[in-house]
Amino acid sequence: SIRVWNTSSLGECNTTMVWKNITSKVTAVRWHPADDTALAFATEDGRVGAANIRAGTTRYFAGHHKGAVYSLAWIRSNACVKGE
Repeated sequence: SIRVWNTSSLGECNTTMVWKNITSKVTAVRWHPADDTALAFATEDGRVGAANIRAGTTRYFAGHHKGAVYSLAWIRSNACVKGE
């Protein structure tokens, strides 16, 4: 699972749990460079997905790697996040 801390409020620390459909150990996360609600994640079983923190949804991309993924990078297009 992934837990996101919101520290923007003074004196408060709110958390959001991102867990839907994540069934393996999370090995990497990366915020989208322009969309603060989009978070990419990778898992120990070789899958890569994206989470929309505001909507509370997750989805995996088609296919997967043979082993754990430990590093992620966003490309300039955000078509995968928007579903275009």
